[in-house]
Amino acid sequence: MRRPLVLALLSILLFIGLALPAAHQHLLPGDELVYRTIQAEHSRLLTAFFHTVTQAGNYWVLTPVWAGVLLWQLLNNWYWLQLF
Repeated sequence: MRRPLVLALLSILLFIGLALPAAHQHLLPGDELVYRTIQAEHSRLLTAFFHTVTQAGNYWVLTPVWAGVLLWQLLNNWYWLQLF
């Protein structure tokens, strides 16, 4: 009974510990080194890769993925309900 509560509180504290620096500095601790390394290694390949990653999080991509997963879950659950 106490274990889930302790894990929930630790998760909240971890979230707050990461959210506060991100809100004030717009980077998490340790991210600046990665950011500067990527900027120093500026190339067309990295630019294209990160542009693709950014576009994958666009709602034009995520909406059909979400609808497909929802439909798959509904059909899958319907199949399991018919077995009972």
